[in-house]
Amino acid sequence: MYRFYVEYIMNPSSFNLRCRTILLCVLLSACSLRPFHPTPVDALTEIPGMVVGSLNDPSSLQVLQQQEVAGGTVLLYRWQRTAAQPGNTFCLAATFVTPEGRGWRAQSSGFFSDGASGHPTCTFTTTSDFSAGYYVGGNITDLTTAYGWSTRGSHVRIIWSDGVVSQIPIHNNSFLEARPETLQVERIELRDTNDTVLAQEAF
Repeated sequence: MYRFYVEYIMNPSSFNLRCRTILLCVLLSACSLRPFHPTPVDALTEIPGMVVGSLNDPSSLQVLQQQEVAGGTVLLYRWQRTAAQPGNTFCLAATFVTPEGRGWRAQSSGFFSDGASGHPTCTFTTTSDFSAGYYVGGNITDLTTAYGWSTRGSHVRIIWSDGVVSQIPIHNNSFLEARPETLQVERIELRDTNDTVLAQEAF
């Protein structure tokens, strides 16, 4: 700070040039600190993606479904904690990612939480029954995403706050539906091939 002040008094042009050089270096350093994610899946390893830190095993990440919406992609995926045994319990989340420059960045995420800690619930198994949820917000755009897991049923019926009803098939024991609007989900019903309600979650 003191050196810049003295140089400004003695040689203003030198001070301006030095400040521009330092500012450029700071900007370049800041840019270099932002991870480059060549694919949407890679972006899940950066906050607000959920496969972050030493507690989570990125090699276990599996995308169950994806949907292009609002200029980006919503990914529904599962992964394991590093302490979990292969094939045992896993976590489940949905993350909205968007293209940025030459790569991808995570913008927002929704996940099942135990409530108390605010951490993801990582107790899902391949035999887990029906779990449904939704989250609002895409960070840079309006977005509402309904998602969940079920080992039974053929489809879910999503009742939105604007009166729209979506019928979404179960795929990979999961369901996903995102809309580029700020909404609420009133209810998600799990149904079988006869359209009989097997379970439901109201919000």
